[in-house]
Formats: sequence, C-alpha cells, structure tokens
Amino acid sequence: MDIGKGSREVPFEIYNLRKSVVSGESRESELKSVIAEKIEQLEQLVKPSGPLGNEIGPTPESVWGATMDHEPIVNNTQSSAELLQSIHTETLFEELSKRGGHPAALARAALLLIKKSQDYNSEQSSKKPEEIDRRNYFPLGEASYAQMIYTKSARFVALTRKIMDKKEPNFEGLIDTALDLINYAAFYVAAASIKDTAND
Repeated sequence: MDIGKGSREVPFEIYNLRKSVVSGESRESELKSVIAEKIEQLEQLVKPSGPLGNEIGPTPESVWGATMDHEPIVNNTQSSAELLQSIHTETLFEELSKRGGHPAALARAALLLIKKSQDYNSEQSSKKPEEIDRRNYFPLGEASYAQMIYTKSARFVALTRKIMDKKEPNFEGLIDTALDLINYAAFYVAAASIKDTAND
C-alpha cells in the first residue's frame, strides 16, 4: 500500500502499527492479532472501493467504538443517488471515459461536445452541459437533424473510401466524424425529450 499518496491517505499511526506488527516488535500474539484486525478495518474505512472511489465503508465508531478526530470521507446518510446528483456532469463523463468500451465512447463524444459548446454556445456558458438548448441550430426541426446526420454519415463513407485507397484524410478522420455523428443523434434525442416533456 502506498503511504502518503492521494487524498485518502492511511493515517501515519496506522502505518506505525502495521510496521510494529510485521517486524515483531509487538511480542504479545493476542495484541498483534487485535491490532492487525483494527488496521485492516481502518484501511477499509479510508480505501476508495466504489466505482467513483468513494463507496461508503464502516463507520469510525464500528472500528474503535469511538469517534475519530476527522470527519468521515462520505456522509453515511447520503444515498448513491444523492451522491451522483452532487457530481458535475463533466466529471461523470470523465470517469466514464476511463472505463473503456461503449460507455467510454459515448462519454468521449459528450466531453468533445462540452468543449465545442464553449465556442458555439458562449451565451449559455454559465449553464450546465445538460441545460444548454441547441434547438436554434436546427430551425427546420427533424429535417435539420436529418440533414446534419446525413452529412456526417456521407463524410464517414467518403473517408472510408479514401482510406481504402490508402489515402489519409486532410482534416478530421473517422473517429472525429463518428463522434460528431453520436452528438448530432443525441441533439435530436434531447430536443425530442424537451418536446415530449412540454406535451405532457
């Protein structure tokens, strides 16, 4: 275990206790066993074990039978849903982008969109990513979304043919075009969701 790294460090007292147990400086076998057990419990208390590195562990009271000097890492009364709601959308996407596979691809597209939105939607820069309304870019409704999705699809096909001819794209490649396709499709889904909500 690394000592002194990260925001969830094992207290130095725990390190000393473990050192004394391992080196045999504590001669009473029963005491060694109790101390080792407490060390393991405390390490679980401060160890980030959940998908976001903050899963709730045992309380200090359950380990020592008394309160500790510092606050618990996570409020034990906070539910998983409440915890997720408190995390910024961009942070969630950054975490998902590290997972790999399909979720990471979607998160990568979303992160790209957040960066581009700083240029395209500067008047909404104070809003959260999920609050930005992009419908003014698609004045013809479904036809506008269809045109953009078709345009990006046609570019993807053209780039594929170019690569098959052993030629390199001059600008954005297949990955960039695929990420754009994901986002334009998502624009439509978001707009349709707003429309459905308004009709309810």
